[in-house]
Amino acid sequence: MLSICMQQVKTTNSSPLFLSNMKKRTTLVAIVKRNNKGFNLNSLRGKKACHAAARGILGWNIPIGYLKRRNIPALRCRTGFQDFDYAASFYSQSCVPGVKSYIPSGKVSDRLCALCNGTGADKCSEDANKNRYAGYRGAFMCMADGKGDVAFAVHTTVFDVVANGQHGRVTDYQYLCKDGKRRDIGQHKRCFLAVNPARAVVTRQRNEYTSDIVSILTNMSRLYGLTHTDWNKFQIFDSTQYGGSNLLFKDSSTYSSTSLQSIARGKRKYRDYLGDDYVKGYEVLTSRVNGKGTHCTITTKPTSMSTKTPTCTMPTMLLTALLVGYQYRCRF
Repeated sequence: MLSICMQQVKTTNSSPLFLSNMKKRTTLVAIVKRNNKGFNLNSLRGKKACHAAARGILGWNIPIGYLKRRNIPALRCRTGFQDFDYAASFYSQSCVPGVKSYIPSGKVSDRLCALCNGTGADKCSEDANKNRYAGYRGAFMCMADGKGDVAFAVHTTVFDVVANGQHGRVTDYQYLCKDGKRRDIGQHKRCFLAVNPARAVVTRQRNEYTSDIVSILTNMSRLYGLTHTDWNKFQIFDSTQYGGSNLLFKDSSTYSSTSLQSIARGKRKYRDYLGDDYVKGYEVLTSRVNGKGTHCTITTKPTSMSTKTPTCTMPTMLLTALLVGYQYRCRF
């Protein structure tokens, strides 16, 4: 959904105000077996690839955007599926869980499902119980089992899988780097494709209430966040006492040493927030031959909510609750 958000952030001139869960940001890496040699990140054409999920931010958009930038000119648009067309023409085979939710049948989806582990209609399901190669761990196991040459996963994946006593040792694997080199597992800060953007609170640019929003959230985070010791009172990062979860923010924000990190005024731009790697990858995925500045449309998975316009602005209910708290409950 972040690709949709990015498109709306660009067109509505929105700007991020706060980041949360900074310590939980994940890094995308390309993982291979150490003994599978003779290629690098920039020579994957014709190889077999294992992805976490179709249209996933890190597991799909970033690597496909990167490979497309480096290896092939823009494709003609085909009803929003040009990223799948590209991957099917670039790889010899792959596992892209969930692709049949977008393209139910045909040569493209068949090639993108070829390496997956499910059976029948569930061959490339996104459900790991039906297709064990779904998700980041599944993508790694797809490669580790010898089905694929490369897996796109987050930097913790190798340690997580190997720690469970599966698929050998950490030293059996390496990362593929943008400079064409290989590096050992654990060196992801020197060898990665992108870093997942942190969760953000977003508002429109030139919002006359921006300073109020920043002040309210800063003070509420301070009074009702990590340093808050009276758990009988209002909690901004813990929804359990209200009979729900993730009501205002993700409850996991509780475990971050910096619950909310204010973004400096001069850096409240979508490109600074998302990062060049993601923005460039998304832009090249939507580029069109002879488009003269126009872009293809990336089609999203149809759901019961598909008729609703996705939004990246702060929910009205949240802002109202914060303003009420600021006026009647909080004494800053």
